[in-house]
Amino acid sequence: MALFGAPLAHEDNAVRAAYAALEMQSAVQSTSAAGSTIRVGLHAGQVIVRAIHNDLSADYDAIGPTVHLAARMEQMAEPGTIYCTASVIRLAEGFVKAKALGPVQVRGFREPIELFQIVGHTAARTRWEVTAARGLVRFVNRASELFSLRCALDLAGTGRGQVVAVTGEAGTGKSRLVHEFLQSSDVSSWTVLKATAAEFSKNTPYLSFSSLLRSWLEIADDSSSGEAKKHLRDKVTALDETLLPELPALQSLLDLPVDDTEWSMLEPAGRRQRIMAAVKNMILRAASIRPLLLWFEDLQWTDAETRTLLDHLVENIDASSLLIVATYREGYEHKWLGKESYSAIRIDPLQATHANTLVRALLGDDSKNQQLRALIVQRTGGTPLFIEETIRTLAESGALHGHAGSYSLIEELPSIKIPETVQAILATRIDRLIPEQKALLQTASVIGPVFPIALLREIADVAEPELQHLLAELQAAHFIYESPNAISSEQFRFKHTLTHEIAYGTLLSTKRRTLHAHVLHAMESLYRGKLQEFVESLAHHAINAELWDQAVMYLRQAGNRAVELSAYREASAFFEKALDALGHLPQDRDRVQQGIDIRLSLRAIFGATAEYSRLEGRLNEAEALAISIDDQRRLAAIYIAKTFAYNLRGDVKTSIQSGLRARAIAREIRDSSLTLAASYYLGQVYMWRGEFRRSLRLYEDNSALTPHQLWHQRIGTTGTSSVLWLGMVAACQAYLGNFQAAIVAGQEASNIADEVRRPYDVALAHWYAGFVYSHKGDVSAALPLLERSYEVSRSRQINFLLPVIATTLGYTYALAGRTPDGVELLAKAAASTRATKFYYAEAWATAYLGFSKLLAGRNDGIIEHALRALELARSHEYRAIEAASLRLMGDACQHGSIRDREAAERHYLEASEIAQELGLRPELAHCQRGLAQTNLKLGRTEEADHWLHMAANLYRTMDMATPDEEILGSAAP
Repeated sequence: MALFGAPLAHEDNAVRAAYAALEMQSAVQSTSAAGSTIRVGLHAGQVIVRAIHNDLSADYDAIGPTVHLAARMEQMAEPGTIYCTASVIRLAEGFVKAKALGPVQVRGFREPIELFQIVGHTAARTRWEVTAARGLVRFVNRASELFSLRCALDLAGTGRGQVVAVTGEAGTGKSRLVHEFLQSSDVSSWTVLKATAAEFSKNTPYLSFSSLLRSWLEIADDSSSGEAKKHLRDKVTALDETLLPELPALQSLLDLPVDDTEWSMLEPAGRRQRIMAAVKNMILRAASIRPLLLWFEDLQWTDAETRTLLDHLVENIDASSLLIVATYREGYEHKWLGKESYSAIRIDPLQATHANTLVRALLGDDSKNQQLRALIVQRTGGTPLFIEETIRTLAESGALHGHAGSYSLIEELPSIKIPETVQAILATRIDRLIPEQKALLQTASVIGPVFPIALLREIADVAEPELQHLLAELQAAHFIYESPNAISSEQFRFKHTLTHEIAYGTLLSTKRRTLHAHVLHAMESLYRGKLQEFVESLAHHAINAELWDQAVMYLRQAGNRAVELSAYREASAFFEKALDALGHLPQDRDRVQQGIDIRLSLRAIFGATAEYSRLEGRLNEAEALAISIDDQRRLAAIYIAKTFAYNLRGDVKTSIQSGLRARAIAREIRDSSLTLAASYYLGQVYMWRGEFRRSLRLYEDNSALTPHQLWHQRIGTTGTSSVLWLGMVAACQAYLGNFQAAIVAGQEASNIADEVRRPYDVALAHWYAGFVYSHKGDVSAALPLLERSYEVSRSRQINFLLPVIATTLGYTYALAGRTPDGVELLAKAAASTRATKFYYAEAWATAYLGFSKLLAGRNDGIIEHALRALELARSHEYRAIEAASLRLMGDACQHGSIRDREAAERHYLEASEIAQELGLRPELAHCQRGLAQTNLKLGRTEEADHWLHMAANLYRTMDMATPDEEILGSAAP
């Protein structure tokens, strides 16, 4: 077994392994006379490595699934072949040639493994060459750097040679900058030669100059030594015959046989001196004939002889038409500082605006990608290579659909996995640190992407002067930087989120767990008295330290805090993690009760996010637990939650049974808050059923039971007690036509919501207040309230409220003459509620979509909307919606034939009967108006006048704006 990347990581480990495998196969084939063959298997991944020391050296032993899978690849390979996994291909892509063998079942692995056979290598030697071959993306925001290169070119063109260093971290775009510069017409009259270097070949003397000369002389890799010598002699002769004595030195540089006695007698130092002089003289002579540009790429990986020769060349550059451009990463040292001919260009990651431009060019302009674009910019720190690799990984994983420049996200925003290519680059940088620097960086990574010095000081086993020294070194190496926004104490931040994750990932699990425990205890000590501000971090460290009791405590606190902010997705994650943590502990009565309480906390969240199946599952679990320990108080709370859940599912009868059962238990144990909560949800069921007067009686019966301290709290509900009660009262009163009382209740609910400042309350209260005005016909008063409600609900992802608010807002837009906006909003509300099986909201949205289409002068699908709403209303006992759906049928039919108008009359009369039974005065007035219009069209003037008189009186009694006054007026005698 051979390991690549131990004890230090290299970013080209997979390439080295593949090249080694190819060389092994080639060597066996060329030396074996008996037809012997070997087989090789490769896999790339993380392993646990231990050093085995002897007197003279250290060997390394690796264990883990990665080693096991590599062995399986070797066992499966055919004799004379190289098999590998997809992880190897991803890391070595562009450097090797491979053919896919498809997914295969591998012993010891549950899922099939993608298998590949490596058959050769490509001509690429650097990552830049691979990237360029794949296709270049948009070049963004390097105008000033290009200008600096052009200035150096102009100076060199006038005989004042220049050397330009282009520096920066891996992936920032150094090579891309030079490539774009070379596309300029300014460079067309220059001879351009390029020398590349690779990390695995940095011990080969003069390799960069050798490859540069071979390219210049057009010597192919398979050229014979005779052909190569001829190319060299011809080139030197064409340049200057006085250079012919340099041929032995140049032949030696190119690893060609040297037939020169004098050369063979030279000492190594003499040969070295001759080679350097020959290369220098040849390059300077070529530059005197035609301006010459030399590009040395990845200079940090060149050998010592190349560096010395390049320094020697730079010393003699001043009076020449030679431009040397050298790209390298931080840490490379040279002797050019202070020279007049030297200039440096630093390439930093893109600023957020320009990084977003690049991401947009790669992803496309789909508005659904906005959040993903921001996440990619944030995680990659604006490094172009990291951006490209991240998006490529998302596309390959199936998270993105389409093609480059036109991707769409086809699933919920994923947690972005670090591409293996980026992991290799960052892991290599971290491994190059001295042990003390690396250890401190890893320790800091456990604290998080941002780490206060005070906290690091508590857990790092480093004296204060040494700590400050190491931090300064890590800052100088661009791993961390001091955060300018530190409020309470000095703190540092990892330069890239990806760097933080890689540093954290290099820790063994036992060490990581110990450090998390140290961080937790240090935070509890340092932040005593204000722990509530840090509960999310405390929960994170408790989980990773496997301190389960503390994890449960802090996760519940974090979940409750998130609910207060209406951050329901985050709250759900905290509570689910709390249940997982609780499962690690012995299940005594106290912990069973904790499990019930956590599941009850999820009720408000799943209700708000419309995850009804998850809600029902968690409540069933809670009920079984409560029964197992005979906990009546918690059982009442569970039945209250089930009242809400059954109501959402459209099961009105079961919902009422559950609510009555909850209230009975609550009264028996004399718990006023549970009694109040049960009454609220029963009131909501009655309201949805259309029994508004019964709902109001429930409120009046229980308002006296509500202690003042509960009035501004949640009582097992998503929103604040008083906001929910007052809002429900406002809606009930509006349905009954008692608008003055409705407006007062809605305004009071809005005032309390603004005071409490919980987003859920704000959205709900302003919807109730807006609904009252919309139901009354006061569009100008309704719209600002509804628009604010919708925006709060949308931005906070309160999914339960969104379609409900959208229904009222959409219909109000239609009333205001903005019918296209209204129809669009209502169509989305109907579709989303249908998808989530929120039957009440679907029935309501579908009916009012029909009304809005009629206001827009459209007849498409009106009858279908009315029939669907009517079907839902009747099957789930939504009597008020049943009346509205029948009225919609009447509105749709009254414009048809005489037979249709007669049908419309029947629909209006049936709707009126329901409205009278339930006391729905606004609905009754609308039906009477419809009857007036229909009778007028049937030629029954006297009947039309009767219904008109009835409707007008009812509108006037309720102080409602009278709709369609012109149409009604035409029915007057």
